[in-house]
Amino acid sequence: ARNEGLRAARGELVLFCDADDVVEPGWIAALASALETHDLVGGPLAFSALNPVWPERVTSRSIDDALPLSADHLPFAHTGNLGVRRAAAHALGGFDESMVTSEDQDFSWRAIRAGLAIGFVPDAVVQVRLQRSLSQLWRQRVLWGVGSVDLYMRHSQHMPPPRSVPGVAREILRLAGLIPFALVSRSTRLHFVESVAFFVGRARGSLKNRKLYL
Repeated sequence: ARNEGLRAARGELVLFCDADDVVEPGWIAALASALETHDLVGGPLAFSALNPVWPERVTSRSIDDALPLSADHLPFAHTGNLGVRRAAAHALGGFDESMVTSEDQDFSWRAIRAGLAIGFVPDAVVQVRLQRSLSQLWRQRVLWGVGSVDLYMRHSQHMPPPRSVPGVAREILRLAGLIPFALVSRSTRLHFVESVAFFVGRARGSLKNRKLYL
């Protein structure tokens, strides 16, 4: 869908957000102004306005004050709050449509590798809607796990190394140890679902890419 938007765009600047999120006032102007001096920019994601179902997830999150970083401190812009010069996006070949998730990290890192200027815009805030049920959260985190393996196959130098066999065993034991607490604690249950789903996604991504990355 984002590549379709890029192909359809006629202006010099292209701004992206997700359909179920809400941009705060001044979002367009802030990103457009930043793109006068940058090729690719991102803004903070906020969670306070759209998530009454999971108050514990909202209170545990603070608004971003910089672009998120990879394991080796390489920044990237979320596609849920991203602006890019159209010429730069086309020069990069757009987003990688073979990736199920993490295409924003791939896009940003390819931009950095190409020498493009990437920046953070603190006034361009997007209110994000979190997944509203455990089943939705599970599906999302599984896809994130698959996407992390896709990303590793393309940018292994910027990703954590694969776990060793003992490391995988320790992670399985850690997850198993959460089960009793997940039965009685809502916040632990959320963490358990997120962690197990991501691990399952990593396993699926490893099979897909024929590369063990757990």
